[in-house]
Amino acid sequence: MPDGSYGVTIRGDFASFCDGALSTMTAVAAPRDASTIVIAQPDHACDDGSQAHALSGAPLEEQLRNLSLSYDSLRDALIDPAGLEWTRG
Repeated sequence: MPDGSYGVTIRGDFASFCDGALSTMTAVAAPRDASTIVIAQPDHACDDGSQAHALSGAPLEEQLRNLSLSYDSLRDALIDPAGLEWTRG
C-alpha cells in the first residue's frame, strides 16, 4: 500500500479462542521498525464457522488490538507476544 502498510493473512492450526478449530486472521499491518509489524485491528474468524471469543477478560478484539509481531529473519518467522511462531506455509 502507498503508506507502507500491507495486507496479511495468518492461519492457525489450533486456536484456543475457536475452541481448538482452525482460524484465519486478516488485517492490515504497518511496520514499526525493521523487525516489527503492528496489526491495529485484526479480524479473526474460526474456520468451522463458530464465533471467535476471548478465553477470559476483555473481548478478543480489544485484547488483540495493536498486536505486535516480531520478525525472526533466521527462521523466516513472525513471533507473537506469547512466543508463538508463525511461519510461511
